[in-house]
Amino acid sequence: MIVNYYDIHRCECVWDQDVPLLVAPENTAEQLLKMRGFYCGENGKWYKQLLKQESLYLYSRRNMIVVDLPENDHASSYNAEESNEDKKKATLLSIISMLLMYGAVLFNFLLYKKFDINTLPISVLSIIVGIIMGIYVDVRYQKKSGNGFRIFSIVFEGILVLIIISIFTTCNSCMTDCRGCSV
Repeated sequence: MIVNYYDIHRCECVWDQDVPLLVAPENTAEQLLKMRGFYCGENGKWYKQLLKQESLYLYSRRNMIVVDLPENDHASSYNAEESNEDKKKATLLSIISMLLMYGAVLFNFLLYKKFDINTLPISVLSIIVGIIMGIYVDVRYQKKSGNGFRIFSIVFEGILVLIIISIFTTCNSCMTDCRGCSV
Protein backbone atom coordinates (compact mmCIF):
# COMPACT_ATOMS: atom_id res chain seq x y z
CA MET A 1 0.00 0.00 0.00
CA ILE A 2 1.20 3.50 -0.86
CA VAL A 3 0.45 6.25 1.68
CA ASN A 4 0.45 9.98 1.06
CA TYR A 5 1.29 11.31 4.52
CA TYR A 6 0.57 15.05 4.61
CA ASP A 7 3.06 16.54 2.13
CA ILE A 8 5.27 13.44 1.95
CA HIS A 9 3.86 11.46 -0.94
CA ARG A 10 4.40 7.85 -2.04
CA CYS A 11 5.43 6.45 1.37
CA GLU A 12 5.49 2.68 1.56
CA CYS A 13 3.42 1.09 4.32
CA VAL A 14 5.12 -1.85 6.04
CA TRP A 15 3.24 -3.92 8.62
CA ASP A 16 5.37 -4.99 11.57
CA GLN A 17 3.37 -7.27 13.91
CA ASP A 18 0.06 -5.59 12.96
CA VAL A 19 1.59 -2.14 13.46
CA PRO A 20 2.02 -0.10 10.30
CA LEU A 21 5.25 1.79 9.71
CA LEU A 22 5.65 4.31 6.95
CA VAL A 23 8.87 4.22 4.96
CA ALA A 24 9.61 7.57 3.36
CA PRO A 25 10.66 7.60 -0.29
CA GLU A 26 14.29 8.28 -1.04
CA ASN A 27 15.35 11.83 -1.86
CA THR A 28 12.82 13.36 0.56
CA ALA A 29 14.12 16.41 2.38
CA GLU A 30 15.49 15.47 5.80
CA GLN A 31 14.07 18.60 7.38
CA LEU A 32 10.56 17.74 6.18
CA LEU A 33 10.91 14.18 7.48
CA LYS A 34 11.99 15.38 10.93
CA MET A 35 9.15 17.90 11.00
CA ARG A 36 6.60 15.11 10.36
CA GLY A 37 8.05 12.81 13.05
CA PHE A 38 10.05 10.38 10.92
CA TYR A 39 13.21 8.83 12.36
CA CYS A 40 16.24 7.45 10.57
CA GLY A 41 16.76 3.70 10.91
CA GLU A 42 20.04 1.79 10.98
CA ASN A 43 19.75 1.08 7.27
CA GLY A 44 19.48 4.79 6.42
CA LYS A 45 15.76 4.69 5.60
CA TRP A 46 13.32 7.05 7.30
CA TYR A 47 10.43 5.52 9.26
CA LYS A 48 7.30 6.86 10.92
CA GLN A 49 5.37 4.93 13.56
CA LEU A 50 1.72 5.90 13.27
CA LEU A 51 -0.70 6.82 16.00
CA LYS A 52 -3.36 4.27 16.94
CA GLN A 53 -6.09 6.21 15.13
CA GLU A 54 -3.97 6.47 11.98
CA SER A 55 -3.17 2.74 12.17
CA LEU A 56 -6.86 1.86 12.45
CA TYR A 57 -7.65 4.08 9.51
CA LEU A 58 -4.99 2.39 7.37
CA TYR A 59 -6.20 -1.04 8.46
CA SER A 60 -9.75 -0.13 7.38
CA ARG A 61 -8.37 0.84 3.95
CA ARG A 62 -6.07 -2.16 3.57
CA ASN A 63 -7.63 -3.17 0.21
CA MET A 64 -6.80 0.15 -1.39
CA ILE A 65 -3.68 0.77 -3.42
CA VAL A 66 -3.19 4.44 -2.45
CA VAL A 67 -4.35 6.00 0.84
CA ASP A 68 -4.18 9.58 2.06
CA LEU A 69 -3.32 10.40 5.66
CA PRO A 70 -4.92 12.34 7.19
CA GLU A 71 -8.16 11.28 5.56
CA ASN A 72 -9.46 14.83 5.18
CA ASP A 73 -6.33 15.95 3.32
CA HIS A 74 -7.78 16.71 -0.09
CA ALA A 75 -4.47 17.44 -1.75
CA SER A 76 -4.25 13.98 -3.26
CA SER A 77 -7.49 12.27 -2.23
CA TYR A 78 -8.52 11.81 -5.85
CA ASN A 79 -5.51 9.60 -6.53
CA ALA A 80 -6.77 6.80 -4.28
CA GLU A 81 -7.73 3.70 -6.19
CA GLU A 82 -10.08 0.95 -5.20
CA SER A 83 -9.01 -2.65 -5.34
CA ASN A 84 -10.70 -5.09 -7.70
CA GLU A 85 -12.42 -6.67 -4.69
CA ASP A 86 -13.95 -3.31 -3.74
CA LYS A 87 -15.10 -2.74 -7.32
CA LYS A 88 -16.79 -6.16 -7.39
CA LYS A 89 -18.51 -5.50 -4.06
CA ALA A 90 -19.69 -2.08 -5.20
CA THR A 91 -21.06 -3.47 -8.45
CA LEU A 92 -22.84 -6.34 -6.68
CA LEU A 93 -24.35 -4.00 -4.07
CA SER A 94 -25.48 -1.63 -6.84
CA ILE A 95 -27.24 -4.49 -8.65
CA ILE A 96 -28.95 -5.62 -5.44
CA SER A 97 -29.97 -2.03 -4.70
CA MET A 98 -31.55 -1.62 -8.12
CA LEU A 99 -33.33 -4.98 -7.89
CA LEU A 100 -34.77 -3.99 -4.53
CA MET A 101 -35.95 -0.63 -5.85
CA TYR A 102 -37.32 -1.53 -9.28
CA GLY A 103 -37.96 -5.23 -8.83
CA ALA A 104 -40.30 -4.51 -5.93
CA VAL A 105 -42.41 -2.17 -8.05
CA LEU A 106 -42.62 -4.69 -10.89
CA PHE A 107 -43.35 -7.55 -8.48
CA ASN A 108 -46.14 -5.55 -6.81
CA PHE A 109 -47.64 -4.66 -10.20
CA LEU A 110 -47.58 -8.29 -11.39
CA LEU A 111 -49.10 -9.65 -8.19
CA TYR A 112 -51.84 -7.05 -8.25
CA LYS A 113 -52.71 -7.62 -11.92
CA LYS A 114 -52.47 -11.40 -11.86
CA PHE A 115 -53.79 -12.37 -8.40
CA ASP A 116 -55.36 -9.13 -7.12
CA ILE A 117 -52.92 -9.15 -4.18
CA ASN A 118 -51.74 -5.79 -2.87
CA THR A 119 -48.16 -5.94 -1.57
CA LEU A 120 -47.67 -2.19 -1.49
CA PRO A 121 -46.26 -2.02 2.10
CA ILE A 122 -43.64 -4.66 1.28
CA SER A 123 -42.77 -2.86 -1.95
CA VAL A 124 -42.38 0.48 -0.19
CA LEU A 125 -40.10 -1.13 2.41
CA SER A 126 -38.06 -2.77 -0.35
CA ILE A 127 -37.70 0.54 -2.18
CA ILE A 128 -36.53 2.27 1.01
CA VAL A 129 -33.97 -0.48 1.68
CA GLY A 130 -32.79 -0.24 -1.95
CA ILE A 131 -32.34 3.52 -1.69
CA ILE A 132 -30.43 3.19 1.59
CA MET A 133 -28.20 0.53 0.05
CA GLY A 134 -27.59 2.77 -2.98
CA ILE A 135 -26.58 5.64 -0.70
CA TYR A 136 -24.26 3.29 1.21
CA VAL A 137 -22.56 2.25 -2.03
CA ASP A 138 -22.14 5.90 -3.04
CA VAL A 139 -20.58 6.80 0.32
CA ARG A 140 -18.45 3.69 0.91
CA TYR A 141 -17.18 3.22 -2.65
CA GLN A 142 -16.66 6.79 -3.80
CA LYS A 143 -14.81 5.95 -6.97
CA LYS A 144 -16.42 4.84 -10.19
CA SER A 145 -17.39 1.35 -9.02
CA GLY A 146 -20.95 0.52 -9.99
CA ASN A 147 -21.37 3.89 -11.69
CA GLY A 148 -23.08 2.36 -14.72
CA PHE A 149 -25.91 1.11 -12.56
CA ARG A 150 -26.32 4.42 -10.76
CA ILE A 151 -26.38 6.30 -14.07
CA PHE A 152 -28.99 3.86 -15.40
CA SER A 153 -30.97 4.37 -12.21
CA ILE A 154 -30.89 8.16 -12.54
CA VAL A 155 -31.91 8.02 -16.22
CA PHE A 156 -34.71 5.54 -15.45
CA GLU A 157 -36.01 7.70 -12.61
CA GLY A 158 -35.89 10.79 -14.84
CA ILE A 159 -37.90 9.02 -17.55
CA LEU A 160 -40.36 7.79 -14.92
CA VAL A 161 -40.87 11.36 -13.63
CA LEU A 162 -41.46 12.59 -17.20
CA ILE A 163 -44.04 9.83 -17.80
CA ILE A 164 -45.87 10.67 -14.57
CA ILE A 165 -45.90 14.39 -15.42
CA SER A 166 -47.25 13.66 -18.91
CA ILE A 167 -49.98 11.39 -17.49
CA PHE A 168 -51.06 14.07 -15.01
CA THR A 169 -51.02 16.71 -17.76
CA THR A 170 -53.11 14.50 -20.06
CA CYS A 171 -55.61 13.70 -17.30
CA ASN A 172 -55.89 17.35 -16.38
CA SER A 173 -56.47 18.26 -20.02
CA CYS A 174 -59.19 15.59 -20.34
CA MET A 175 -60.90 16.73 -17.14
CA THR A 176 -60.83 20.35 -18.33
CA ASP A 177 -62.25 19.41 -21.76
CA CYS A 178 -65.04 17.24 -20.28
CA ARG A 179 -66.36 19.71 -17.68
CA GLY A 180 -69.08 21.02 -19.97
CA CYS A 181 -70.06 17.58 -21.22
CA SER A 182 -73.19 15.92 -19.91
CA VAL A 183 -73.30 12.19 -19.90
